[in-house]
Amino acid sequence: MAIDGQYVVAQSSKITIHSGTSSQATIKGLQSMGLPLGATASTLSISTIGSRISTKVATGLEYEDLQSSFYWMKDDPTQQYLMESSRGGTLIQDMWFWIDSDDFAALDKINDPGGGMMVGTFSSPKASKNEVFSGDCTLVISGSHIFYNTHAKATTAVFSLTAGGSGVSATATSADTTNYSFEDLGFVAGQVVIITGVTGHTDRTYYAQVKTVTDSTLTFEDAIGDEAVIPTTSAASTIQIHGATPIEVQDTF
Repeated sequence: MAIDGQYVVAQSSKITIHSGTSSQATIKGLQSMGLPLGATASTLSISTIGSRISTKVATGLEYEDLQSSFYWMKDDPTQQYLMESSRGGTLIQDMWFWIDSDDFAALDKINDPGGGMMVGTFSSPKASKNEVFSGDCTLVISGSHIFYNTHAKATTAVFSLTAGGSGVSATATSADTTNYSFEDLGFVAGQVVIITGVTGHTDRTYYAQVKTVTDSTLTFEDAIGDEAVIPTTSAASTIQIHGATPIEVQDTF
C-alpha cells in the first residue's frame, strides 16, 4: 500500500479490461491516462438587487470524462475492444486503472451497481510522414469509482472462503499466520472488496462489503453485492482480496 502523501510516477501504470479475471488484458499503446476519481460541480450565479457582486454556488456534480492518447497498433484486440465499445455503446464495469502493480481505481459496485463507463470517442488514427499512427480516446464516466489500496495476496497468506447464513468469511491459512493480520494490512469494517481468483470461477470477480475484521478472518455483510453467490472454496494461492473505502456523495445541501 502506498505511503500517505506519496507522489506517484506513471511508470508501471496501465489500464486493464476484463480485470480480475482469467481474461484480463492490458490496453496496449497508451501514452497518457487518467484516474476516474474526480467530479466537476455545476454552478449557478445568483444576482440580487442592491449588490454588484453575484454569489456563485455549486448546484450539482458530474463525473469527469477521461482523456487518453495512444499509439495505434494494427490488429491489437484491446484497442479493437475500445473501438467496438465506442460504436456499440457498451457499459463497461470491469475496467481497472492501475497506478502500480498493486493499487488501482475501479467501480464501486456495492454502492453503484449500475455504474460504469462508456467509450465516448475512439478517434481515427492519424500520422504525418515518418510518424507512428496515433489517436485519442475519451472515457465517459457514469458511476462511482474508488481507489483500491488494501490487498491480501498469496505473498502474505493463502485464503479459504466459507459461505454461511450470516455472510461469507475469508480465512487466512498461511503457515506464517503469526506474522499475518488482515487488520495490519488495513482492512476495516465498511470497506468495499473485490475477490478474484476463486477456484473454478476465475472468469469472474465477486464484490462484497466487509462486516467484521480479525487478524485471520474477514466476514462480509449478508445479502450485499455478490455475497449470496460467493462459493465455499478451499484455501488457494490464486485468491486475492482488494479493499477500498467507499466515497460518500451528499445528495442534499
